[in-house]
Amino acid sequence: MSGNISKTYIKEGSFRKRVLVSGFDLRTVSFQSMLSQIINGKFNVNRYEQTKVLTSGSELEYELEFDLIDEKEWAPNPDNMRIIGKSMSIIHNYCFRNNKHISLDTKNSSYDNMDSWLSINRNIPFKDDSYSLRRDIFRNINKFNAGQPKIALHRDFKPHNILYNGDSYNLIDFDFAAKDFVSIEIMSFIVDIMESGKTNVRSFIESYIENSEIPVKYNSIVDDYLAYLCTNTFPFYMHDTLNPQNFKNLVEHRNNSLILLYENRESLSKMISETQNKLSK
Repeated sequence: MSGNISKTYIKEGSFRKRVLVSGFDLRTVSFQSMLSQIINGKFNVNRYEQTKVLTSGSELEYELEFDLIDEKEWAPNPDNMRIIGKSMSIIHNYCFRNNKHISLDTKNSSYDNMDSWLSINRNIPFKDDSYSLRRDIFRNINKFNAGQPKIALHRDFKPHNILYNGDSYNLIDFDFAAKDFVSIEIMSFIVDIMESGKTNVRSFIESYIENSEIPVKYNSIVDDYLAYLCTNTFPFYMHDTLNPQNFKNLVEHRNNSLILLYENRESLSKMISETQNKLSK
């Protein structure tokens, strides 16, 4: 993660974010700016405008300025899932082709063990139950397929980071951007729309696969994401920076996502396989 706890506000017709200079990687907004130039239409990457350095007490802060989006409510449906599936694939295709020239941190975890949990304090609320849940699932899935392509990613490409302005969908908040396995980002979005219905999930998957140029190993993609969820310690490693209610909400969301995916592991794998086979004919 590049960022730290931020303050957000609207000023002079733009959306602004203030973060500590010491904890923020400006390459993430450069990445955002780059992607905003390669996709437009019904789906856009929110435009980054400029950065100013400000003083806050003894600390230096960046004030990051972005286009202000007049946000409207939206919900997944087959049409917007096809738009987002195609758009994610276009972004991924660009990053795959230009990966050597994109400067971002690279995540080096292979997601093949749960050793990172050993450093999490047992006294943190919900830690033991969350660890036990992950341990039991991790024992019953296949190992992460380290042959998946690793490219520059948003790494939080989910519905809550897509704003709709009544005309187009706009991807925001690149604070987590880094190079990682592409299968994680695809599955992360799928899990977040699963409860909206199989038709939406299928529409997204079909649109993504149909437009993708990347050699994703779709046969392992579900277990890959389960392995990621089991081995990753979010939000526990951030416990000291979150208020208790936010921390609890994040833990519950993460645990519920893990359970939902594991319970639907076989049916989702079958849907992805059938879609890939249909599109390859």
